[in-house]
Amino acid sequence: MSTKRIESNEDLASYLQQLSTELRTRGCDSEAAQTQHASLFLNGSASEFLFEAEEALKEVHRTCANVLPELEMAQVIRVLKQIRGAFDRVGGA
Repeated sequence: MSTKRIESNEDLASYLQQLSTELRTRGCDSEAAQTQHASLFLNGSASEFLFEAEEALKEVHRTCANVLPELEMAQVIRVLKQIRGAFDRVGGA
């Protein structure tokens, strides 16, 4: 999986879809469904999309730490920090 920086909501949606596929292949079906579901919020409000993405990634971080390779989990953490930074900049969630 790519470790590039997320530059847009479209990048985030793409990342969530890729992560969903990876999670499914590793047997994390619930988390895969949650990340896929979060990606579907792309065309809604930005804050709702970011909230859904953050919740899905928090769940991945909580429950898949022993399943995902270290580099992939590090990417999950980086993306969570980016989402939190985006919320902080706009005064949201």
